[in-house]
Amino acid sequence: MAKRSLNASERGQVIAKQAFQRTGWTQAYLAEQVGLETRQSVWKFFTGRPIERHIFIDLCFQLDLEWQEIAILPQLPIPSTTISEEQTDLAVDTWVQKVRSQLRGQIQAQCGALQSSLDITQPVQLNQVYTGVNFLSNLSHQQWLEVSDLQQRQSYSNEEEVPLYGSTLTSIDILQNQDKVVILGKPGAGKTTFLRHMALECNEGRYKPECIPVFLSLRTFATQTQDAADSSLLTYLHQLWQRCGLDTKQVKGLLDRGRVLLLLDGLDEVPASLNQSILTQIQQFSEEYYQNQILITCRIEAQHYHFQGFNYIELADFQKSQVEVFARRYFVATARNSKTGGLTQAAQFLEQLRQPENQALQNLTASPLLLGLICSIFQQRMAFPTKRAKLYQAGLEILLERWDQARGIKREADEFSLTKPETITLLCQIAATTFAEGNYYFEQRQVLNLIAEYLQSIAPEPQDFETLWSRSAAILKSIELQSGLLVQRAKEVYSFSHLTFQEYLTARKIIATPETIDESLRQLATQITDSRWREVILLTASLLPNANTFVQQLLTTFNDVSSSHPEVQDFLGEIHTKVSTLETSDQHLPITAFYISLILRDDPSLANCIAPNFTQNLPADLAIDYALFLTVRALQRKGTQDYPAFNFLPTFLAIDESICADPHLWQSLQDLKVQLPEESANVETLQAWYQQQGLQWQEDLQAVMVKYREFQPQWFNGLDTHGKLKEYYGVLQTLVECLFGDCYVSPPIRADLEAQLFGPKQVFVA
Repeated sequence: MAKRSLNASERGQVIAKQAFQRTGWTQAYLAEQVGLETRQSVWKFFTGRPIERHIFIDLCFQLDLEWQEIAILPQLPIPSTTISEEQTDLAVDTWVQKVRSQLRGQIQAQCGALQSSLDITQPVQLNQVYTGVNFLSNLSHQQWLEVSDLQQRQSYSNEEEVPLYGSTLTSIDILQNQDKVVILGKPGAGKTTFLRHMALECNEGRYKPECIPVFLSLRTFATQTQDAADSSLLTYLHQLWQRCGLDTKQVKGLLDRGRVLLLLDGLDEVPASLNQSILTQIQQFSEEYYQNQILITCRIEAQHYHFQGFNYIELADFQKSQVEVFARRYFVATARNSKTGGLTQAAQFLEQLRQPENQALQNLTASPLLLGLICSIFQQRMAFPTKRAKLYQAGLEILLERWDQARGIKREADEFSLTKPETITLLCQIAATTFAEGNYYFEQRQVLNLIAEYLQSIAPEPQDFETLWSRSAAILKSIELQSGLLVQRAKEVYSFSHLTFQEYLTARKIIATPETIDESLRQLATQITDSRWREVILLTASLLPNANTFVQQLLTTFNDVSSSHPEVQDFLGEIHTKVSTLETSDQHLPITAFYISLILRDDPSLANCIAPNFTQNLPADLAIDYALFLTVRALQRKGTQDYPAFNFLPTFLAIDESICADPHLWQSLQDLKVQLPEESANVETLQAWYQQQGLQWQEDLQAVMVKYREFQPQWFNGLDTHGKLKEYYGVLQTLVECLFGDCYVSPPIRADLEAQLFGPKQVFVA
């Protein structure tokens, strides 16, 4: 129905102003009561100017006025005994605004809080943290893709930061063009949150202001109406609006004119015994009252019945930009009225999250549920826990059990159900087998075989193939539905919901198999040269009650790598010579790590693993070397970029004489400074300088560093030219993070390992 406007008659203006004066309100307050962001419509109302009909009627309701007495109504030239279409529409407008006004507070209370009690000790308003979601129009589990296709897409997706399944649609794209929608998603993907958000948007007049929003938990509706004589949705709506003064005829009038936004949440949560009745009711209701928009949410694997006339879409995983938006809103909302403090916390969270060592955590943030958990845990001490295994276990518990418990959902068990310990044991077996084979994606038949093998191992007597296969299929579907830890990525192709869980469960499998643990640890130690196993190695070490033997095995493999390649030995000798010239030799380990990671990765943060916050307060010698080396690297990058921002200038110019004890070095740096263009020079000037003098200036700076700072010429080579040093660094990084991380190593063993970490010093005598 096209929108029409109403305006107050002269007499109506007088009556309205008198009623307004009796309230003692301001126009701004009245505007707020009807969900307006400004008081412009209120001013128009009192001055007889036309405004949208639903706002006009709502204002009259707030002032306890009959809107028909205030408005200028169209004159009908010929009296009629029947009610015209326009008069009926006016009546429907009245009913809508009456219900909206009376139920506004109830809807806000029902949908306004973030739906989670997991590790959140203070209520958070949904509108403070809500982050826009995207949708897949092509359902992932219905795509005919091979494992190789998904692996190729995954690689492309990681590099280009695009969703695995291509382009996505926004909620505006979906809702403007589709009235009947089933929204599918994994556990914790944000299905309920999205529906609550739409209810609030409608409630506040920002979406479908001409409609009445109805948010309905299908589980609650099914259980409350199962014994009722009339359990239809129409009867439910009549009972809901009866206290607003609407009878059944008026409710049907609203539905006939499409004035209801029906939001049906959690189809997968309906008890199996009531499922068919609910499905039938929804189908019949949508066909009879087709003019209304209906949105239904359901977990992906629970979607078996296909509603006629409905479009099916799937919630996409969070992308990096959405993670950043959610983090800022979350920390501001929980910062106790300090927006600046919240933004500072969010910045620290995102900065730490981006660090390479936190890649496993980044994987989990694709899930809004787990992202909220990670934000909550980080906020408690403004750092991620060193015991990562505890965090991953918490995420596992949430998906397996706590998420349903927090919402009062008890899913029905059947003869095929496994206990929680059995489910974890099975998942560990699947994770360890597929990960060892190098498979993040795997075929359904492989999963079913692994489940069947596990069921046979715990069965009191042998079972026939058909029974095992049937039960295996039922268990796979149950895991998908209840926890979402296994996800169907394409037709009969699966993966774990997050690589992090596959890695964590693989480590648990190693620890939880005492009869093979010694051999498993020996084999795992040999994988330290394979970066794919890095997280599994770190998690295994942290789960061991005593990691002495395992870390010693890692060091043996590490020494084999470093001693078998002359290139590595030469490099370590050069580093040792460099470190020996410094006065702060009492910090030999972090300083050595500082130079190794600076030269091989342009990032000295490996030193922070050994001595926390080491790089935040560097000794003068290291601070000078850091600034000079970054200047060289910045100039090298400028040679490959079209837009030379020359961000090396502030770094180089910031070197102060107070930290430069060598007068010859200081004079050489001054000679280089006078050759630079002005820091404020425009882009054209900077480009011209680089083309004419940049390369020579860079070579002169490198010569100064070789002469006065004991740098080696080959250290300036590009990162892609280091060959075996790249492999060495990867192994070193894993070993350092393991030794100085959250695993237990006895003090004597630790001291011995630290002494061997960078090789015996006497080997490197010049």
